[in-house]
Amino acid sequence: MADGRFAGLLIGTFTLPASLLLVIGHNRWAWDPSVFITLAGWAMLAKSVAYLLFPDAATRVVSTVKDSRKFVWVGAAMT
Repeated sequence: MADGRFAGLLIGTFTLPASLLLVIGHNRWAWDPSVFITLAGWAMLAKSVAYLLFPDAATRVVSTVKDSRKFVWVGAAMT
C-alpha cells in the first residue's frame, strides 16, 4: 500500500462503517470505563473521515517511517 495512492481510501472505507456502529450504538457519555469505547468510536470516525477527505495522508505517514516492522508490532498489539 505504500507504493499506491489508494491506501487512505482503503483505510477510510473499512473503518467508516465500524466507527459509525460504535458512535451510533455506544454513544454513552458517563464517567465510567465505557466512555473509552465512545471516545474510541469518535476518534475512529474522525480518522476515517480525514482519510477519505485527504487520501494522500496515509501515504505520507507510511513514507516517513524507515522501518516497516513497527507497523507489524503496532498492529499485533492492537489485536
